[in-house]
Amino acid sequence: FEATMELVRQVGYASAFSFKYSPRPGTPGADMPDHVPETVKDERLQRLQALLLKQQQDFGSSLVGSTIDTLIEKPGRQAGQKVGRSPWLQPVIVDE
Repeated sequence: FEATMELVRQVGYASAFSFKYSPRPGTPGADMPDHVPETVKDERLQRLQALLLKQQQDFGSSLVGSTIDTLIEKPGRQAGQKVGRSPWLQPVIVDE
């Protein structure tokens, strides 16, 4: 797990889908002994997602005030705003 955390730091992922492992019948992992306890899985998932959230926030903050290509998708929540996606699929709010 610590190697995974270090890789996430080195790569600098701004987002990632992360889930706890759960065995699936018929897969090699399902039959392996000594599964990680649920409490440990929960703690590790929380740590990983906290790191990913911080990296996502840092990445977003680094782009504030920048001009980037954006695909506008829909009106924003507030009048005069539009919401789109950056080339990195981050949400972008644009004031008209």
